[in-house]
Amino acid sequence: MEAPGTYSLTFATTIILAWLFAPQVVAQDESGKAPPASVGVDKITIKPLLQTAPVIGRLVERQSGEVAARINGPVGMLNVDVGDRVKKGDILAKIVDDELRASRNLSEAEVAK
Repeated sequence: MEAPGTYSLTFATTIILAWLFAPQVVAQDESGKAPPASVGVDKITIKPLLQTAPVIGRLVERQSGEVAARINGPVGMLNVDVGDRVKKGDILAKIVDDELRASRNLSEAEVAK
């Protein structure tokens, strides 16, 4: 035995489905074809496409070179910035050499004695 109200629920579902699909059947004309769909049109504008995407990665240089000092010491002055082009022989930085000069002068004085 079915629960009470099952027939009324089935009947209501059938009516709703018929109501949803009825406009498609009614919209057809005598030739059996549906009328053309209405289409909206916007004005075309030309502008550059600006599209960005977040990316995780690592930058690797195409060329590399070694930079080394002949002596140790603190850097006193930088003559270039990141991204500057340099060529062989350019002075990139100057090392503070006060203590080294004093040490050299002392050594020369000892040798001269």
